[in-house]
Amino acid sequence: MRQLKIGLDFDNVIANSHLIKPMLALKLFGKSISADNFRRDWVVGSGALTPEEYTLIGKEVFSGKYPMVPVPGALEYIQQLIKDGHHIKVVTNRSEDGTLQPALRWMQEYQVTLPVTGVGYGASKVKACKGLDIFVDDDSTKLISLVGVVPHLLLFSWPQNRLEEAPEGTFRLWSWRSVYEHISAIANQGGLR
Repeated sequence: MRQLKIGLDFDNVIANSHLIKPMLALKLFGKSISADNFRRDWVVGSGALTPEEYTLIGKEVFSGKYPMVPVPGALEYIQQLIKDGHHIKVVTNRSEDGTLQPALRWMQEYQVTLPVTGVGYGASKVKACKGLDIFVDDDSTKLISLVGVVPHLLLFSWPQNRLEEAPEGTFRLWSWRSVYEHISAIANQGGLR
């Protein structure tokens, strides 16, 4: 089995921050929006929220004021990948602007000991992902910029991103078990492309 260099996004790949967004839309703006539809293109495009309201909700989610639960299976399968000899790091759009510290505290609380690179809100992950064999993100736009940079791109799928088009060559996976199995297949067979 090859030892792989794996990158993981933090929000909605390791920690489920998505559940907080509908609660904040209701609390801050009195707007009821289903978690399954809470993606910028839909909520802003449909007029459910203004771009400024959506951005404010995102900043509040990153603030660390609201509890997050692990994505189902994430903690167990990350530990198994480490036991399998893979090298894992987190590459997130959180940064030293105050949004990275809550993620680091969350990781400490859940005993997730991984190196973390925060690139900043809306910034490219390309530089931080160079040299990785695999990257997992729930945002297809982040993966598009990594085509040709990271050989194996995995789109962690949720109901809210089901309509996003995955970049060519990207695998859409719906659970941490399927992520683990896919990575194991790459490590054992040299790839699935």
